[in-house]
Amino acid sequence: QVSFVRACLDPSRMDGPCCQGVVRDRNGLVGEEVVCKGEGRILKAYHTAPKVKSGKRMGLLVVHDIFGFRIPNCKYIVDYLASRGFDAIAPDFFDGKVEPWPGTETEIVEPFQGDRWQKFYTTIFSEDFFEGVASDVDEAIAFLRKQGCSRFGILGFCWGGRAAERLGKTGNFVATVSVHGCGHSVASYEEVKGGMLYITVNNDPFFSKASQDEIIAAGGNVKVVEGVPHGFVVRGDFANDSKVKAAADEAMEDVVAFFNKACLRKPTYSKVGSLNPSSSGVTILVKVLNDVHEVTETKRNGETMKFYEATCGDETGQVVLSLKEDQTDGIIKDKVLCVRNGAVRMVKGHMRLLVDKWGKLDLEVQGTLPEIGEQNLSNIEYELVTD
Repeated sequence: QVSFVRACLDPSRMDGPCCQGVVRDRNGLVGEEVVCKGEGRILKAYHTAPKVKSGKRMGLLVVHDIFGFRIPNCKYIVDYLASRGFDAIAPDFFDGKVEPWPGTETEIVEPFQGDRWQKFYTTIFSEDFFEGVASDVDEAIAFLRKQGCSRFGILGFCWGGRAAERLGKTGNFVATVSVHGCGHSVASYEEVKGGMLYITVNNDPFFSKASQDEIIAAGGNVKVVEGVPHGFVVRGDFANDSKVKAAADEAMEDVVAFFNKACLRKPTYSKVGSLNPSSSGVTILVKVLNDVHEVTETKRNGETMKFYEATCGDETGQVVLSLKEDQTDGIIKDKVLCVRNGAVRMVKGHMRLLVDKWGKLDLEVQGTLPEIGEQNLSNIEYELVTD
C-alpha cells in the first residue's frame, strides 16, 4: 500500500515539541549525552526519556544520516519521539570509525563527488562497517532495557534508513522505519523481520521508483511525499519553507502512528475450561447465558452486600460472572463479550469470574459462540487446604 493513515493528535498526551511538530533549537534540547560501554568500545549517544512514562515500554533507536552525530539534527528527532511517549536514543555510529560528511544543520558543505566522497561512501556501506553498527546497536538496546523498555523500534534517515532496514532483519525490532532512505530493494525489504515503513519523496535519486514499486508489489508500506526534497525531515528549510515544515511534521506523525501500532500486543485468549481458583490476568471471550440477577450476601459482621451475577461460557464450559451494579449495563442473554484482564475470586468455596479496576468488560466484540460447554465450573466446590 502506498499511503499510511495518520493518527490523530491527542493534546492531553503531549508534553513538549510534538505540539509544534519537530522543533529545531539546539538551545532547547532536553535530552542528555550518555555513554554505553561495550566490549572494547565506549559508545556515545544522545538519550531523551519521556517526561511521563506512557506505559508503552518501547524504546526507539534513531540512526543519523551521513552528516553524523555532531550536528543536532538527529537529536531533535530523539526529543520529538520522547515527547510522544517513547524512550529514544541516537548513538554516534561514526565515532572512531569515520569522519562525518561535512555539513551544517541545513547546508551541504562539500559536494558528493571525487575520490574523498567515493572512499567515504564505500566505507559506510561496507559489510564490515555495518557489522560495527550492529554491535553498537546491541549496546544501545542494553541501555534502553535499563530504562525499562522491553520492545524496540528503529528509525533511520538517508544512510541511516538503509542501516535501519539492515538492522531490521536481526529480529531485535518489532518495527523499522526508513525516512528518505537510500539503497533499498525488494530483496532487502523481504529480509526485514517485523513491520517496515518507508517514507520517501517523488523522484528520489537514492531510492528509485522501480524499487519502490517492487516493494509495494511485495506488500510493503511506502509513502511518497510530493513536492519536497530528499532529506526534508531532518535537513529541510523549516524557517523559510512552511510546506517542507508541514510535510516533515506529517511524516513524523506517520512514524509515531506506525510505532504506536507496533506497541499493541495481540491478547492471548484463555478458555473458560482452563480457569482455576488462582486464575488472574485472563482474557476470555464468552457468551452470556442468562439474564443478570441480583445477589445479596451477608458478611460475618452482619452487614449485607449486594452484587449481580450472570452465567456465561464458551465451548469449554461455563462460569458465573460477578458484577458490580455499574457493570451490568448491556449484559443481556446471548450477548457475546470479552472479559479483559479478569480474575477468579472464591465465594464460599465456589469460583466467580470478575473484573476489577484493572480490567475491562468489552461489549463491542465481533463473532459468535454457537456451542457452549455443559460443565459449570462455578458449581464445583473447593475446600481450602492449609499446611
